Amino acid sequence: MALAIAAANPHLNLVGVSIVHGNTSQLNATNNALRFLSAIGRTDIPVFPGAKQSLSGTTNYIPGVHGKTGLNGSPLLPQATFKAKSTSEFFPYLQKQIVEHEGKLCIAAIGPLTNMALFFRQYPESKQRIRYMSIMGGGFQFFNVGKSEFNVITDAIAADEILSDFDLADKILLSPLDLTLKTAATSEQRNRVLGAETENEATNFRAMLYQMMIFYFRGANISVSDPRLGPSVHDPTSIAALLYFTGVASQLEFKARKVYVRVAPETGEFVTDDDAETGLLFLHDMNVNKFWDLLIDTYDRIDKVAPMNKIDRKTLIAGNSNV
Repeated sequence: MALAIAAANPHLNLVGVSIVHGNTSQLNATNNALRFLSAIGRTDIPVFPGAKQSLSGTTNYIPGVHGKTGLNGSPLLPQATFKAKSTSEFFPYLQKQIVEHEGKLCIAAIGPLTNMALFFRQYPESKQRIRYMSIMGGGFQFFNVGKSEFNVITDAIAADEILSDFDLADKILLSPLDLTLKTAATSEQRNRVLGAETENEATNFRAMLYQMMIFYFRGANISVSDPRLGPSVHDPTSIAALLYFTGVASQLEFKARKVYVRVAPETGEFVTDDDAETGLLFLHDMNVNKFWDLLIDTYDRIDKVAPMNKIDRKTLIAGNSNV
């Protein structure tokens, strides 16, 4: 959902996608990005495999939530029609984009922060050359792994390096669970995603999104979510935040406050200082209805041009019989 907004919103120019370990392996996640971009007709966007494990050498896959591939739930996701770049090309390419788009390039980090920690270790001078880094992760009062959140606890060392960095502080927009859990996909919103009375009547693209959402709804047993409402959509908030803070989507009405954050390495728990002079922006509220309007508008745009809609549904399903 985040990738859809980044690739289809007219105010954004998506110049690259990088992959990191997380819900699934880096290899699976790379293939998922290639397949989704193929589905929506954005094979012009380069995809770079990044870190395969955390800075401490661990991984934390959760196949019970997103399936063994990390993007299960629908037989309609097409196979990729283009290939990823090499990992060795990733950092030089990102650095080149930062230089070419001085003060304009935004980074949306919606997984563990391993890639970002490693990149800024190599290119520390680039910290003040980006416009924003919008991060989905962590929690102040709401959690899904102990007293932490999955993206943070999966690489707490990297999270601490990035979130507590004084040079990055004025660039970071943080969307924690405190915000993202407000985005519940109610039955009304799920019907808007489907865009038809039934899955059979929906386009391939909309049916695929709907099926993946229902799969996640059934698999994500998050105690802080109200099961009557539906699954929360976490990652798209980080892209929506970029649209708001760059001044092109004022209707989203984000609310934020400054806070200095450290991350406990063993537990991934936030240690905060609200009185610090330097800190990141903690996003804690927004206009949820307008957020959903943004998502649906994105799907409408993609639906008109998605190559996957031109493929016979039985053909799509047959092509995924071994996946």
